[in-house]
Amino acid sequence: SELPEALAARGLYSTYIARDAAAGLKDLMRAIALAPNDPDTHNAAGLTLRRLGRFDAALEQFRAAMELAPKEPSFGFRTHETLVNLGRIDEAREVSQALQRRFPDLPYTYFHPYGYRCLQGGDLTGWREEIERWAPQLSPDDLADRRRRFLICTGHLPGLAALLEQVPATLESAQNGD
Repeated sequence: SELPEALAARGLYSTYIARDAAAGLKDLMRAIALAPNDPDTHNAAGLTLRRLGRFDAALEQFRAAMELAPKEPSFGFRTHETLVNLGRIDEAREVSQALQRRFPDLPYTYFHPYGYRCLQGGDLTGWREEIERWAPQLSPDDLADRRRRFLICTGHLPGLAALLEQVPATLESAQNGD
């Protein structure tokens, strides 16, 4: 089918169910060519490109999604996490600061300063306290993800193993960047 929605659906199926990201990307890029103003398809293409290791192209798609849907924070978060994972900390910090200005009530934008300090020099001062301060406002999934990131940065493998045993399905999704 040449309907953009059908192509996007097939692209998502190929990427996540059939585990054929290259085929998924082909359909997603065709969908974007037919409907260039669909932020969700740009986002899906970004996720697929990221799975293929094409990070700069993924960032372009996430940024396109952000421009098309400026009130949707998840596209900015995808941009941010990709930059962090690439070690492009200064760029990630800029994206995080923009997210904090745009979405001041979303608590998970405020963990990133602690993550930056950890990535840039191993300093974890205040991070655990910040997680616990925001805990009542976070969903169980978000809280588990924040705790997982903290345990990874501290290298606390027994704590990480215990957390993974508690909520494996939630964390598997977060680890895959989905």
